[in-house]
Order: sequence, then structure tokens, then C-alpha cells
Amino acid sequence: MAKAGKFIKFAEKKILYDKWSPDAVVDLYKLDPKWKDCSIVCTKTLYNYTDQGLLGVRNIDLNLKLRLKIKKKSIRRNKRITGKSIEERPKEIESRETFGH
Repeated sequence: MAKAGKFIKFAEKKILYDKWSPDAVVDLYKLDPKWKDCSIVCTKTLYNYTDQGLLGVRNIDLNLKLRLKIKKKSIRRNKRITGKSIEERPKEIESRETFGH
């Protein structure tokens, strides 16, 4: 991280203020000839630094990494009562004198 300090500061600035993705910052650095002699880190390393909190950038600052879904509030449906209740059975069944009841 010490070798690529200049690149990391540049990446933080581009991600936070210009809303660039880490991959776009790395690609710009690789393609621009004036940054040829500077050491850089790869895209995966930038994401790892973000996850570990080593950068001033958080996951919520990245446009596509963190997508929050709005949770729908589900309404719980009550159970339907099917058939007769056990309290409505005949009184002779409770005596248990006949077989099969």
C-alpha cells in the first residue's frame, strides 16, 4: 500500500467525488502514458481495501457494489377454520364407552 500511495489517493478522489468505479480508475491508470512509471494495485485489491476499511471509500459509496432492496411488508393471512371445532363434539364421545370414538 505504501508503494501505490499516490494511486490510492487518486482512486479515492475519483471514486468519491467523480463517482467512478474502482475498475474504471485502474483502467485509466493503465492506459494513460503519464502514469506509466507509477505503481498501481489491481481492481480486486481496491475492492479488498474498501471491504477492510483501509480506504476512505466505503461500500455504500460504490455505485454498483451495494444495492439495497426495499423489503415489501408481507401481510400474514390468518388460517382458515376447516370443519367443526373439537369443542362442538357430542357429549357421549367424551365418556369413551363405545369403540371407535
